[in-house]
Amino acid sequence: MLTSQTIILIPLWPTPNIFAPEKTVRITKKNFIRQPWMTPALLNSTKTKDRMYRNCLGQPPTSIAYKNFVTYRTHYKNIKQRSKQDYYHNLLSEYRTDLRKTWHIFNSIIGRTADKTGISDMFHVNNVAIKNLKTIADKFCDFFSEIGQNFASQIPDPRNSFLTHLTKNNPNQHSFFMNPTSPDEIHKIIASLKSKNSSGHDKISPKMLKALNDVVSAHQYYNKQIY
Repeated sequence: MLTSQTIILIPLWPTPNIFAPEKTVRITKKNFIRQPWMTPALLNSTKTKDRMYRNCLGQPPTSIAYKNFVTYRTHYKNIKQRSKQDYYHNLLSEYRTDLRKTWHIFNSIIGRTADKTGISDMFHVNNVAIKNLKTIADKFCDFFSEIGQNFASQIPDPRNSFLTHLTKNNPNQHSFFMNPTSPDEIHKIIASLKSKNSSGHDKISPKMLKALNDVVSAHQYYNKQIY
């Protein structure tokens, strides 16, 4: 049965094929998307590894070609893994003062995106399916508000006091010292902050703190708080 909506859409169906027809596109090596830690040397090693793999196809594991391939593949994996670790280490070091960028890097590593379309509309709690949104929210609140207490109750009571661990490596139990800070150190720390408008519980944003850097760092109440 044709509806008014179908009658309107039927003349439009051929339009995409006329003005935007499907076609096969060949992606060249220049436009191929690669992982950022894949250096030109690693790309050449990938070709060598693939060539060695093709040469050992059909040969027994005891053959020289197969053994050479396995050795090369293991070496290739180690270098690739080290290159990936160095890439993210340098990237996190570069954005160590930018919390938002740091979390963006973490999410890209674990494959977590902002897309919420994959969230289920039904959850199981104690083998019972729940679809009511308020009940789901309440169960999440109960879980996260009680998880600390539940895990803490599973920790067995220690047989020894924590003092036994302190006396082993620190004979002097009454010595504790913190180096005093200085206005120059405070000034450098504040200057290294990212200029953002967001604030914590103190209602002071990094942007405001940096604007008052000369005034704030000049006070000596930091050392008074320590002592």
